[in-house]
Amino acid sequence: MTRKFGRHCPALLLLLAFTAGCGSDDLTCPLAGDITGLTVELSAVPVGPFTVEIGVPIISPSLPVSYTYRCDGGPQCRTRTIRFPGLIATYLTVRVTTERGVRNTTPPQPVKYIDTYPNGRACEPRSTTATVQAAIPE
Repeated sequence: MTRKFGRHCPALLLLLAFTAGCGSDDLTCPLAGDITGLTVELSAVPVGPFTVEIGVPIISPSLPVSYTYRCDGGPQCRTRTIRFPGLIATYLTVRVTTERGVRNTTPPQPVKYIDTYPNGRACEPRSTTATVQAAIPE
């Protein structure tokens, strides 16, 4: 029996030498960062300064936690897409305030997040993202 194993030993050693360097340490991953968070897509680009608030009813609907994006004017305000990095909330409301007034939107609940892998499934990080739609005051 030893003789049979001895005959296959060079092939086994070659296989072990070949696979020794195939661990995850040899994987080269791109440097794309984590994009976890919530994106609010506005129905139109607001004219002038605007504020987008995300209300999250953590304790109760009457005591929401609020996340705010404020744009006071200028070219950076010419956008329909507002990102809230790191925010994951399945129940929320969106309030958009412009010079024309205030508009509240409640997106479909619970908000559905998806996992994405900006560097590929074999590389970190995993990002968890969702996009909700919100109307602006008319």
